Amino acid sequence: MLESESVNTDYLVRNGRRTTIVIVGVNEQGQPSYAFYGQGSADCSLSNESLPVIGDAVTGLHFGSYSLVMQPIADAFADLMKQMSDRFISIDPNIRPSIQPDMEVWRQRLWEYAEKADLLKISAEDVDYLYPGRDHEEFADALIKAGTQLVVITDGSSDVKCWTQSGLSVTRSPRVGKLVDTVGAGDTFQAALLTRLAQWGEPKQVIRSLSSEQLDELMGFAVTAAAITCSRRGADLPRLDEVLKESKD
Repeated sequence: MLESESVNTDYLVRNGRRTTIVIVGVNEQGQPSYAFYGQGSADCSLSNESLPVIGDAVTGLHFGSYSLVMQPIADAFADLMKQMSDRFISIDPNIRPSIQPDMEVWRQRLWEYAEKADLLKISAEDVDYLYPGRDHEEFADALIKAGTQLVVITDGSSDVKCWTQSGLSVTRSPRVGKLVDTVGAGDTFQAALLTRLAQWGEPKQVIRSLSSEQLDELMGFAVTAAAITCSRRGADLPRLDEVLKESKD
């Protein structure tokens, strides 16, 4: 499947361990709940010693979810992020309390990554997990002050809000459409952000020179992509041409 999607497999690490299994349940509103079975799994067991050397052809790295807090991969990825901070760094915490219920562990990792992040996308739900009752704009401002270049907070069917290191801010309403399943909507949103930034040039530089118009277009592109995923069953992400067509419509 990776090869059919033109994904480079040079950096795959095989270790003979089992693959993490995730079971998803969806309620009548299309909202998912998750159960993870990954103790000692292949993905979580990666260490500094087992990580491959990252070549110059790789211009950016994306980190997120339980690999931020599960050991030994959590320390390995944190070290890798610091070593590669001259390249584009993207973060989506995608917090899973069922895997690590201690929010202090998540908070510690979040701020460690925030210092180096070019892009940090987080859901309002995750902000509330981390800091119940905290004002979202104040939280975003703290991330910007910590060093993050672009902070994006999604909020389901409510407005998406974003802030940049240069002082720009944009609010964008989600596209209203048929809701079937929200599984994969956040991943689609993140993928769309990365895709659009890469289309405009070298993302690390692009993100530092965004205009208000570009920032608004970036958010519009991402909410369009996420809306398409929500109209389908089972994290069925759209192709680029589908998002471009829907954006024009």
